[in-house]
Amino acid sequence: MGWRSKAKAAIIICRWGSWPAWFPLVLRSMEPNRDFSFQLISDVRPDVPLPPNVHYHAVSLADLVERFRKAIPSFTLAPADLEPHALLHLRGGITMSAAKINDLKPMLGLALSDILAPYKWWGWVQEDVVLGNLSACVPSSLLSESDVISPRREKAIGTFMLFRNNESVNNAWRKSRDHARVVSDPDYMIFDEGWGKSHDALPIVLGREAHAGTLRIANNFSLKQLEPRSPGAVRLRAFADDSNDIDINKTPLLLCWDRGSLYLNLRNGPERHAASTDYTSMPCLGAANPARRSYEEVRVSPQPDPWPPRARGGDG
Repeated sequence: MGWRSKAKAAIIICRWGSWPAWFPLVLRSMEPNRDFSFQLISDVRPDVPLPPNVHYHAVSLADLVERFRKAIPSFTLAPADLEPHALLHLRGGITMSAAKINDLKPMLGLALSDILAPYKWWGWVQEDVVLGNLSACVPSSLLSESDVISPRREKAIGTFMLFRNNESVNNAWRKSRDHARVVSDPDYMIFDEGWGKSHDALPIVLGREAHAGTLRIANNFSLKQLEPRSPGAVRLRAFADDSNDIDINKTPLLLCWDRGSLYLNLRNGPERHAASTDYTSMPCLGAANPARRSYEEVRVSPQPDPWPPRARGGDG
């Protein structure tokens, strides 16, 4: 047995070329999540200080391809195939980057096995996701009774996933009828989420295996167990998706991280799908009494802000 980490899981963030301007904020939201270890897989180290639970690994696309080839003999893609060189055109005039690397997220457990070896769980998160309290969303009890954890009703999603780090779960993707094409065809099939060209994508495979009783999936979390019991407590929301709550083309999404809590400008009640433009009670904008607020709260940490104003890595 090798060294075993006390962290609940290793969470992978992949990015090549550069890190986005908002990434210091993402790093800041990772720091209070001491129960998790974050692994940055990139050819560029972020130019801001990394929290102690965030680790950078210098891995170029060529390095990653070599790792895939060693772990998966049928892998024939080249480094250029993994670059985000195309756009998907979606309904409503929306376009998004079509990076083939997203198809390969389910195989990272094999390609990065040396990095993930000390951890009982591994997963991924996108570099544009601001994190709340992961331990509240993923308590130890949920880990003990699950093999795969998805934050939404879908069996798999590209923004955030967790997998038990064992041979059976890490190779579940091989049970897809499309698995050979996914690791050889440069075309982006959206295999990780299942709404693209793959007709037997990861969500379908995981659902089939769960139905057969070969693995256990926790998804579409019940929030009842996560809500505070004390009268008048602010409701705890496990996972928030701005695309489901507001029209960001009409109303800007505002996030406020203050003393271990993350606030969103979302309405409660019947109008909760319309964002509020009244930001006066947001604590980071100088609210006189932050306790009297009408906004949903996603608790990040009960401890004081561990990042003083002048040590925030450039996020302002």
